[in-house]
Amino acid sequence: MKTITGFFFIVLFCFAAVSKLSDFENFQVQLAQSPLLGAYAGFVSYAVLVALLAVVVLLCLRRARTAGLAGSLLLMLLFAGYTAYVLFFAASTPCNCIGILPQLSWQQNFAAELAGAGLGIAGIYGSNAEKIKLQQESQRGRAL
Repeated sequence: MKTITGFFFIVLFCFAAVSKLSDFENFQVQLAQSPLLGAYAGFVSYAVLVALLAVVVLLCLRRARTAGLAGSLLLMLLFAGYTAYVLFFAASTPCNCIGILPQLSWQQNFAAELAGAGLGIAGIYGSNAEKIKLQQESQRGRAL
């Protein structure tokens, strides 16, 4: 479970980072139009890219994969939190162009982010379950 979930997030976050880097100036302009992040668009644009790439690196390292899954969960919750703010509290919604798939509505984007958070939880839970199972098997092997 941990490997499959990790691979999903690697693909997702690499795609997101490449799409933002390919038109970085536009990404910064879109962030500047955000009702919550506008004043911090410069910092946030770099922070998002660094966070995406850092989580990808963690997910690629076998020993750090659980930390990468935790980072994935955190990113998905942060993205969902921002989307929830825009949906429920912002006076107006900016364009859908900041998300990975601009054709998704804000509501669809929110649902996808919550699903991603759920996948992150499942990956972490699966990772912990695998560790417990391996420890139990190791203890049984020693007892024999």
